[in-house]
Amino acid sequence: MAVSFDSSVILQVQQANDIIDVVGEHLSLVKKGRDSVGLCPFHDDHRPSFSVSPTKQIFKCFACGAGGNVFTFMQMRENLTFPQAVERLASRAGIKLQLKHEPPRENQFDVDPNELARVNAWASKYFHKTLFEGEQGANARQYLESRKISIESAKQWQIGLAPAGGEDLLQKAIISKIPQKLLASAGLIAGSSDKFVNRLVFTITDVTGRVIAFGARTLDGQGAKYINSPTTALFDKSNSLFGLEQARHQIVATGTAVVVEGYTDCIMAHQFGCKNVVATLGTSFTAGHARILKRYAKKIVLIFDSDTAGIEAANRALEICLAQRIDIKVASVPAGKDPCDFILAQGREPFELLIENAQDVFEFKWKRMTETLSRGDSLVENKAAIEEFLQSVAVAIGRERCRYWTRVSLPTG
Repeated sequence: MAVSFDSSVILQVQQANDIIDVVGEHLSLVKKGRDSVGLCPFHDDHRPSFSVSPTKQIFKCFACGAGGNVFTFMQMRENLTFPQAVERLASRAGIKLQLKHEPPRENQFDVDPNELARVNAWASKYFHKTLFEGEQGANARQYLESRKISIESAKQWQIGLAPAGGEDLLQKAIISKIPQKLLASAGLIAGSSDKFVNRLVFTITDVTGRVIAFGARTLDGQGAKYINSPTTALFDKSNSLFGLEQARHQIVATGTAVVVEGYTDCIMAHQFGCKNVVATLGTSFTAGHARILKRYAKKIVLIFDSDTAGIEAANRALEICLAQRIDIKVASVPAGKDPCDFILAQGREPFELLIENAQDVFEFKWKRMTETLSRGDSLVENKAAIEEFLQSVAVAIGRERCRYWTRVSLPTG
């Protein structure tokens, strides 16, 4: 159901969120006279063109023209509607909103997202508590130990356990008077059984820390190795990134977002101090992921497996980022390893060196094309490889990124 807010509520939220504090959570500001300045997050800024006024409670970029109040900033930075920006800032300030409901639109979920968030938070606490309860959580704790995930990390990331009983969460919810319809809408139950059974559970949050979904790994080999919550009013895995809440400040500070595939890859990177790493929930990198990261990062480094599937996934990600005008580089870990294994074996510095030495788009595409040509495959495959490379060049030229072309040395003779 669509919502709106009284002007008095909007004013209350605005007054509770000082624009200097809000903007400062997204980029580095330096005090200059009565105002603060920094690099504009809305264009490729190389000198501080972005000014924030604490007295007027507004921001202004004198290069690209972006400007407005704290709501405008959140709308532009997080790609939010105005009501969503109000809700986000109200949550930040601990203000409980009184909503004015408007007639529902077609194709909307028939459940309040705030109710989903509350039941997800309850479930996250339940799973986490179960993990550390005596013999019931012993197998899951042993798995975490085998993966070298520390107790501190398990607590920080709210890792949990879905018991093997099949109805444990449902029965706990009944005792807590939580409606089964709400559990079903959140994807926590299927019929009269729990959705997650005998699985290690990873809590998925949005950028504000709101629990939006769960990912779960089997502990007994039954079913798919990993499953996620279904699509809900809060969650769409094509538009969600694991670890963004924990990583966003470091992403803003470094200008770089490092993307891995798995939950444990992301957690281990943070455990070793590489805190600008997020994961794609085990799915391919999507246009939605690119749009989200574009709000925080100037550059994306994708770390993929070095097998054929990993290379193809990286190639698709490159195409997505090229189309969305995002700088992207790619790096791969040695064959047979994932980023978690690599960090455990090599440590933080080699992992950071891997990121630093990542290939840009044209290095990757050029290597991909020349390897195809050197194999002496069919004329059709060679033609396709050349066309793929030239298509990438054409996209880059259309984006006024011709400077990359000078890095490509075409063979002659």
